[in-house]
Amino acid sequence: MLGIIRAFHDLAGATSQGVQGTQAVMSGIAESLVATGVGLLVALPAVATYNAFIRRVETQTSEAEGLAHAILGYIKTPRPAPQPIQGS
Repeated sequence: MLGIIRAFHDLAGATSQGVQGTQAVMSGIAESLVATGVGLLVALPAVATYNAFIRRVETQTSEAEGLAHAILGYIKTPRPAPQPIQGS
């Protein structure tokens, strides 16, 4: 972002001094492209790691919910009452 700002600043200064505008802004645009490339090198692995982490959390949450449903199903299942033991 700063490279583009500098490029427009250089362009404004170049036009007032009569210098050719395209040569005046090339360094600012190049700086901005390098900064964009570095930003992408940092952002892409970060997003991939974040997505892998979220997928793992969602998988474990789903497994925990499944286990909770199984336990509740077992608890709520009606069972016959125990029969008293007949003594002799």
